[in-house]
Amino acid sequence: MSIAVHPTRNGATSNGVGTNRVGKKVILFGLLLLLICLWTANRLYPPPALALDYSTRVYDRHGELLYRFASTSTGVYRYPRVNGAIPPHYEDALLAFEDRWFYYHPGVNPFAIVRGLWQWIKNGEIVSGGSTITMQLVRMMEGMPRTPAGKVHQMLRALQYEWSYSKHEILSAYIDKVPMGGALEGVEAASQHYFSLPANALTLSQSLVLAGIPQNPERLRPDLHPALASQQRNKLLLRYGAIRTLGDDQLQLIGNEPLVLIPANVPQAGYWTAEALRRKYPQVSNLNSTLDLSLQQRLQNRLDRINYSRDEAAAIVVLENQSGEILARAGNTRQGVSGRRQWLDLTDAIRSPGSTLKPFLYAEAINRKLVHSE
Repeated sequence: MSIAVHPTRNGATSNGVGTNRVGKKVILFGLLLLLICLWTANRLYPPPALALDYSTRVYDRHGELLYRFASTSTGVYRYPRVNGAIPPHYEDALLAFEDRWFYYHPGVNPFAIVRGLWQWIKNGEIVSGGSTITMQLVRMMEGMPRTPAGKVHQMLRALQYEWSYSKHEILSAYIDKVPMGGALEGVEAASQHYFSLPANALTLSQSLVLAGIPQNPERLRPDLHPALASQQRNKLLLRYGAIRTLGDDQLQLIGNEPLVLIPANVPQAGYWTAEALRRKYPQVSNLNSTLDLSLQQRLQNRLDRINYSRDEAAAIVVLENQSGEILARAGNTRQGVSGRRQWLDLTDAIRSPGSTLKPFLYAEAINRKLVHSE
């Protein structure tokens, strides 16, 4: 019985297998090291929380808006959306114009970056920045400069945002943070300010108007520049129509639709009660009071018509006797008291017992005809 032995020529086959295995191990080790570095960087430099603070609005006993406060951290008006839902028309319009591949890229769209660089080289100026919605959110949240280094930082942060948050969370934060002209931020505040509608009730035409504002918030404000806002709407309409395959009749109908604004009525009445409620419930955006808006406005107007001397002021509280609920409360007057003293709430100020009894003494003196009511 013989056994044949076939030696490998110069070890070629075995060395090739060994080399491949070593190469794979190096690649896997490199990927593992990269993941560890990224995880460590994310832990050391986490992205900011996407939670935003919203403006406080106070309503009267009938659901009418009494007073609104700007956001405490930024001084803008930003409202929470109804049930936190993203308006479908507005989302479609926004993605069609700003970032149609939002749900498919990891925070950075390499094709958009390359296109932006090519347009910059070809035209000698920036035509499109190539920023995704995630990158824009990074800039709004962290205020990064519009420089090459800032752009790179922005892209890295965008990847981190996508790693840390869902697409829905990123889009929600974006549409609540985006500038909408003046002191307005977010689609809900803009919708209620320009159209007196909640964002979930916007028409397609109105959604296109609001989706175009962030490109140049002051120049494209529909209340100040309606013609430019309409032109921007029609520009977005063509892009939206190409993506959503709108018919020619629909495009023409929406393109010819006049821009009709219905500005919101913001009475700013009942400041003292509104401020007290805001201090008591600082985390609540919408607060209900027992005030009556109509009575509150009449009361305040009556106080403001009085001619006061330099050191005089007045305050009135109207109560419902049976329930003890406050129906109207004017803690001071707009006229006659200058500077910070005007904002003092005299209805809540500590005073001497003599001052407390004076109204009753005067009323009794008038009843007994000892003094005249004037």
